[in-house]
Amino acid sequence: SGLAVEEAINSIVTQTGYKYEKGQVSIVDNKEVDIAVPELVLPRILIMASYQLTTASSQSQRAREQQVMYQHVGAYNDLRDNRGTPDVQLVNVIDGGGWLARSKDLAEMHRYCDYALAVSHLADHLPPILRYHMEQ
Repeated sequence: SGLAVEEAINSIVTQTGYKYEKGQVSIVDNKEVDIAVPELVLPRILIMASYQLTTASSQSQRAREQQVMYQHVGAYNDLRDNRGTPDVQLVNVIDGGGWLARSKDLAEMHRYCDYALAVSHLADHLPPILRYHMEQ
């Protein structure tokens, strides 16, 4: 389930030594973010989890929302030099058989993020991503 995916991500973030929060983030037009590392106000990494067991029209909507979020992150990063803050990264964790049948939406989910990960790769790939971007 989507909740289990979020819990797995939260566990990895914590085990890697970082804090996280869930909630609305101003950088992405106050959209609800599943995991903001280390915090909602000045996040370094935004992680969105999407688990789809079956196909649904909501997947196209989700792909469009991710595109808009990524555009907001890009605009924030373009202006960051003026604020002296580090770039924010957007990570999509995408899993479930429902995405396989919607290849166009899945491709959009991959295109509009800095990293796209499957749940099976989280333990190997998420810790180095966290360390790299948190230690900049």
